[in-house]
Amino acid sequence: SDGSRPDLGTPPREVYARRAPWYDEVSDVDVLIAPRESDWGAPQAQLAALLGRVRGTAAAAAAARPYSFFLSLTLPELSADRPLPAAIFEGSDVVEMRVDLLADTSTDAIRRYLALLRKQSGGRPVLYTVRSVGEGGRFGGSTDEYLRLNEVGLRAGCEMLDLEAARDGPPMRDMIARAARLGIGIVGSFHELGPMPSQEGVITALRRCCLGGAAAVAKFVGVASEPSHALLVHSAAAAAELPVPHIALAMGPFGRMSRVLNATLTPVTHPLLPAAAAPGQLSVAEITAVRRSLGYLPSKEFFLFGTPTKHSPSPAIHNAGFEANGCGHTYGTVETDEVSVALEAIRKPSFGGGSITIPLKEALLPHADELSEAATVIGAINTLTRAADGRLLADNTDWVGIRNLLAAGLRQRHGGTAPAELCALVLGAGGTARAACHALRQLGAAQLYVFNRTREKAEALGAAFDAVPLSGDLDAAVGGLPQLHLLVSCIPGSAGVAPSDALLRRHSPVVLDAAYRPRDTPLLAAARRAGCTAFEGVEMLAEQAYAQCETWTGLPAPKRAILKALTEKLRRDDFGAVPSFDTFLSAP
Repeated sequence: SDGSRPDLGTPPREVYARRAPWYDEVSDVDVLIAPRESDWGAPQAQLAALLGRVRGTAAAAAAARPYSFFLSLTLPELSADRPLPAAIFEGSDVVEMRVDLLADTSTDAIRRYLALLRKQSGGRPVLYTVRSVGEGGRFGGSTDEYLRLNEVGLRAGCEMLDLEAARDGPPMRDMIARAARLGIGIVGSFHELGPMPSQEGVITALRRCCLGGAAAVAKFVGVASEPSHALLVHSAAAAAELPVPHIALAMGPFGRMSRVLNATLTPVTHPLLPAAAAPGQLSVAEITAVRRSLGYLPSKEFFLFGTPTKHSPSPAIHNAGFEANGCGHTYGTVETDEVSVALEAIRKPSFGGGSITIPLKEALLPHADELSEAATVIGAINTLTRAADGRLLADNTDWVGIRNLLAAGLRQRHGGTAPAELCALVLGAGGTARAACHALRQLGAAQLYVFNRTREKAEALGAAFDAVPLSGDLDAAVGGLPQLHLLVSCIPGSAGVAPSDALLRRHSPVVLDAAYRPRDTPLLAAARRAGCTAFEGVEMLAEQAYAQCETWTGLPAPKRAILKALTEKLRRDDFGAVPSFDTFLSAP
């Protein structure tokens, strides 16, 4: 037990049950934590996202992105013991919880399921849906009961609520107003289970689903009894000239083409789910394959700029990511050390973005129209993106890869409680070292040291990040530190620089070597002999590439597809197995 807390005299669960009505009375939203959650960053991220919506700083990206998807779950329950496979969610922007299909619709059960869904889906936005019997679902209660059930989703801070337009009225408008204050998007929906209406009938239904301008998305679904109905709903939606994005679908085998044509939040299933939520529902892969064959997908050219690039795994990584996320983009290389050559490709109308490696990470920086905060602080870039308005945006995701690995290492080493005074050391003074310093400051490192054999370089880097410069003999420098929790090497692996085994055993830091060729660097070998938690450069490469993929596609990175392509590339190059990749790919 926690001796620092007062003894309540009653089990905490009973105290919470007694106080729960008070908590509900003074709050608008519940931040739900999944059973057995060990990553406290997850609820923090959920709260930050909620605050962003409330403050109006978080856009409804899923509704705005062309060819977005939501995954329709048809499960009676979710379990912490049998988590859903990560592959189910890949390619989907949003995940729909069909509350009417749950075996237990009590408030506590729904809250538990929502918390598990957020965790198992990788934090994807949730569309909360209670579908009535009359519209193809299983909910058979009154409108008051319907709204009470939706109240659970509103209080849980679900990003979107599906509300049936047929139930529109003052009570529902009150719920919509409260949802708007919380930045929750409303999908106004109508499902016609009888004969397909005329085009004018579909237009009328879609306009009603706008809920007088209160809906973020209008949704109409009919039943196709002939192939032309797929085109009917598509043309009707276009003719309606709605003020919001729309979902216009025709159920059944004859209506499948409507799912290919639909551009916003197309509902999808997955082969690993027990059943589809609606007749004729397809998977992301099936819809994307048809769209790609017909040339419907947005297609831009992305490149890796720098030298050498011939053996880089980046094309394999990003082409796999684009394909899995339903994009028609391509990724190639521009082998050059000349800024002018890179700019020639960047200025083409087909250019969508690119990765930047040496020697252009600093040289291309002045040519960007806008720098991210990280790129400004680090002073080097590795990511370019052509925005919709034509601006060239520059970012640095190296620090994200470094931060993610070190945070994972701290959890492995120290559990849920990191040391109060994190002490970190960076070897090197180049662009990657600057990214490492930024990552360590973002992790909350209280004591930061930078080592370089050239004293002037160490001092310059130390001044930029308020770090203590070290130079001379590495063992003498490390031996003088009272503690060391994190060690990041940003020097060539062939340099042969590493603290002694004895010092590594004494401090037992989490170690990351950013170099991945050669793979078995002296630092990694020494760290493993000393029993340290160690990460290699190819793991950092994958982590920073995930962040790039998310920037370019607007979707969570399809990690399984990316790692599969990366491991195949590494195998062809005789690189050897990467245990963390194999573990991830072997998980359900």
